[in-house]
Amino acid sequence: MGVLQLGRLSVFLSDMLVSGFTTGAAVHVLTSQIPFILGIHVHSFEGPLKIIYAYVDIIGQAFSCDQAVMIISLITMIVLIFNNEYVKPWFRTFTKIPIPIELIVIISGTLTSYLDNFHDVYNIRIVGEVPTGLPKPAIPPVELMSAVLVDSVVISVVAYVVSFSMARIFAKRHNYNVDANQELYAMGASNVFGSFFGCAPIAVSLARSLIQEAAGGVTQITSFVCCFLLLFVLLFIGPVFETLPNCVLSSIIVVALKGMFMQVRDLKRVWGVSRPDAMIWLASFLGVVIIDIDYGLLLGIVTSLVVLLYRSQEPKTARLGRVPNTDVYLNVKEYSLALEVPKISIFQFTGPLHFANADYFRQQLMSVTGLNPAAIVATKLLEPKLRQPEAGITSHQTKGVEYLVVEMSGVSYTDSSGGYLLSQLYKEYQKAGITVCLAALSGSVLQTLDACGTDNVIPPEDIFHSLHDAVVALTNPDQPLGVDDISTQL
Repeated sequence: MGVLQLGRLSVFLSDMLVSGFTTGAAVHVLTSQIPFILGIHVHSFEGPLKIIYAYVDIIGQAFSCDQAVMIISLITMIVLIFNNEYVKPWFRTFTKIPIPIELIVIISGTLTSYLDNFHDVYNIRIVGEVPTGLPKPAIPPVELMSAVLVDSVVISVVAYVVSFSMARIFAKRHNYNVDANQELYAMGASNVFGSFFGCAPIAVSLARSLIQEAAGGVTQITSFVCCFLLLFVLLFIGPVFETLPNCVLSSIIVVALKGMFMQVRDLKRVWGVSRPDAMIWLASFLGVVIIDIDYGLLLGIVTSLVVLLYRSQEPKTARLGRVPNTDVYLNVKEYSLALEVPKISIFQFTGPLHFANADYFRQQLMSVTGLNPAAIVATKLLEPKLRQPEAGITSHQTKGVEYLVVEMSGVSYTDSSGGYLLSQLYKEYQKAGITVCLAALSGSVLQTLDACGTDNVIPPEDIFHSLHDAVVALTNPDQPLGVDDISTQL
């Protein structure tokens, strides 16, 4: 994926998708740690609704919790929370070096468990045997490639999205940039190297990453030190941690998840700003929690694409007016200072113009401006014959409008359907006695219209570089400001 530069597809991972996805993943991590914190045994479930089944099992064992384990877990979490909320901020005023509270808790838990023999006396689950040494390198069994290919692709995509999502979260917290393709290269190289040692697929660990950040690690040196210490533990001192209670490790993980769960505030914040963005968050979160991580990711991406298409299909439109004695043009429905220019109706379209929203553009143009060329032409033909008031025919004339200016500064691109539509509208309004003018087109849009032959229908003198140029030229015919006029002057 890195060689194919597929990292650019990460643009579809919106902030709301990442927030909802990682919050849902945090629910999975929390669920996996609850049995260790409560001292119960929960069955392993797979497939959709496995989180629901797990909590049903947990609730069913509510009266079977191990009190000793719960007390140890509670004490551990209180110590960690008190440090994070009170001691760490106070200690930061004296030095940037954080208190390694997680390491202190692990050493204390291991030592206490060893001295009091937690496993034998209280039947508390401990880490147990930690094998030392490294596996011998071997060539991966290539004959299994066809059997695991599809699953490998799915795992690689999900692993990358989880890793990149966490990278974006930390990048936002610590103000640095993340290169999507560089992350692909790093993960790919790590997995290729690890395959010769029987390693599991390499990806970010949500809990361990959060614990590392909570401990004050914010640079790559932290990862280097962690790898060195991990290698040292695997080779020499692994057995020292055999008596560490699992509930202590789980408590550290659960406390570290606080930041992930606080992302729920993103939903509250965006709900009042953009309901479609809120739907992306909910779809990602609920998909991950209720179905599974891979299906939740797919649901979040599909929802993001649907929202993207919806927004591009129905962009916002407005009828603009000019603020007197300025070159500022605002929505006449929202700003009372904006006054419509005599003989000119200004229509603003703030999105791409393409085949999917061409009909929407036509409908909005006629609805917002109140100028329907077919109705105007029909009225002009009927009025000479039916001028009597009792005939019940009201005038649908142009309301004194001679020019219809389409403000296109918000049109990022158009296609052949958009160019054809503009040509058709120009002809239709021309029959109704109204001249359609285009204003504030980007260079790429102008090139597309030229390639579509639109310039053969709409003359250059009716196309303007800016909206104000159009208004000035149309209200002062002696001052040409069309694109060809300005190009000639330049």
